[in-house]
Amino acid sequence: MSSSPHSAWQPTLNCSLQQCYVSSNANDSCRLSSTPCFNYRTSNNITYCAPASICSILESCDNITYRCASNTSICVVNSCCAQQVVCLPLSMVNFCESATSCPLTFISQSFPVGFLPTSVAVGDFNCDGKLDGIVANSGSNTVTVLFGSMNDIIGQTSFPTGVNPQAVAVADFNRDGNLDIVVANSDDNTLTVILGNGINDTLGQGIFSTGTSPQSVAVADFNLDDKLDIIVANSGNHTVTVILGDGVNDTIGQRSFSTGKNPRSVAVVDFNLDGKPDVVIANYVDNTVTVLLGNGANDTIGQATFPTGGNPRSVAVGDFNLDGKPDIVVANFGTNTVVILLGNGVNDTIGQKSFSTGINPQSVVVSDFNLDGKPDVIVANFGDNTLTILLGNGQGSFTAYETLPATGNPSSIVTSDFNGDGKPDLVVTNYYNSTIEDLQNTNRRNSEQINNYRIDLVSYRERIEESTKIRDICNEKMLQLEQRCRDLEDRAYRAQQQQHESIIERDDEIQHLKQILEQMQNDYQNLVDTKIGLDREIATYRKLLDSEEERLNIVARLGPSPTINGSATPTNNDETSINGPAQRQRLKRPRFEVDEDMIVTNGEH
Repeated sequence: MSSSPHSAWQPTLNCSLQQCYVSSNANDSCRLSSTPCFNYRTSNNITYCAPASICSILESCDNITYRCASNTSICVVNSCCAQQVVCLPLSMVNFCESATSCPLTFISQSFPVGFLPTSVAVGDFNCDGKLDGIVANSGSNTVTVLFGSMNDIIGQTSFPTGVNPQAVAVADFNRDGNLDIVVANSDDNTLTVILGNGINDTLGQGIFSTGTSPQSVAVADFNLDDKLDIIVANSGNHTVTVILGDGVNDTIGQRSFSTGKNPRSVAVVDFNLDGKPDVVIANYVDNTVTVLLGNGANDTIGQATFPTGGNPRSVAVGDFNLDGKPDIVVANFGTNTVVILLGNGVNDTIGQKSFSTGINPQSVVVSDFNLDGKPDVIVANFGDNTLTILLGNGQGSFTAYETLPATGNPSSIVTSDFNGDGKPDLVVTNYYNSTIEDLQNTNRRNSEQINNYRIDLVSYRERIEESTKIRDICNEKMLQLEQRCRDLEDRAYRAQQQQHESIIERDDEIQHLKQILEQMQNDYQNLVDTKIGLDREIATYRKLLDSEEERLNIVARLGPSPTINGSATPTNNDETSINGPAQRQRLKRPRFEVDEDMIVTNGEH
């Protein structure tokens, strides 16, 4: 392969790029491209028909992740550039049209609604044969009905709801032929049902309790009694609540079922083809979808969970591989993708594919936008104010066809034919500028609009580059903070170790002092015992001395006087008597006085 710059369509020895042939369709609404077009291929074998481009102006993409820095480009792996893995701008795809699919263009109109619109539904609310738009306004606690007249809005009215309405749906709940409205109110955990009168007002309003923080609502006849029921996804307590309607203006029962964590979106479809409505729920926190299989009464016969991308925010259903079995599409807010789950018509999936979108996809719908008989997908990207169109090939795969600009963080999207031309149109709620945007599918080339897209692409690229710089700065700060946290953890660990060692030394010292104290106590006890024994011996000797002394005194006093020849010999008591005071004093031995209080027994010291 040559290393010099050359056009991507020019063949080289190892180039796998082939020209794609385009022609106009029967009604000549699609024109031939004046520039040769070629089949570019991505790493997962999705093909794009685009014109030639100078290799020097194409950016390189990551060889490992096959991702481009810009969300408005795709990574192709078979270009004829020196580095085959390059980023192809999606705007280039608009120049090459196939004979079976005309280019999609939309005419956009904006209409004011309430504050912070979060959800939109469509229906003929005033029974004039023309579709109207119904919008839930989370900031003003209302729903706004915009009365349509094919290509315009001829009036609007608003009705109060509960606190922080997050989702809206329409159906004829009381079977009077007039469209009614149901709204899920997140902050007061209720549903508001507004009964329409078929003109431009309501007949009444009912309020019903739900689980915690309801985020999404859908309508179906779950118990097969020909009366519409309601299902609500409760993000706060990880459940869905089924409310069975009585066909008038009340309910006949309510039951809740467990889901994954933080369910944000719910859709109804007969997933296992048994003629009974089933439910698909997108679980935002644990990155899964839950399928609840209904039994046609008020219970379920099974539950299955399937993985998705990061933070699934919206779910829709369609037959993407045309096998007659419902499939699931999920918009993943956290990973900027949609995931297609192909169903097997029982209770499982037979495959899964992922496709890139704009930043923070918030809502997804399914329709045949290019009228080729194959379901397509369009995604509202909240983070970069865009809509991503993915055209289906009827085999479960999609081509990233076009990115349309929105005006103010699109939060919800719905599709229907508003102007009656047989082509699906779009209604988008713009969260931060409190409008809805009506994009009517013109299905023809609009060169001025394409030029505007080019300008927008340049602007988006600049914004992305600026965001990348900010991201790099934040990453650097994050690394610094992480290093600081590690340093603090090391310091804390060392301090903990030192404290632990100090405690061990203190415990050893205390134990040593206890042993010394115990030895001293033992020695003291031995001394006390010895003293007690000596005191007792002294007391005993004292008693013996007293007794002996008393005996000697008695003998000296009562004994006979000495005689000579049997007669008494006169004596001088003052000089010779042994009983005199002086003599008695000489006979006494020294005595040691012992204090009785000093004699203590064991245990009293």
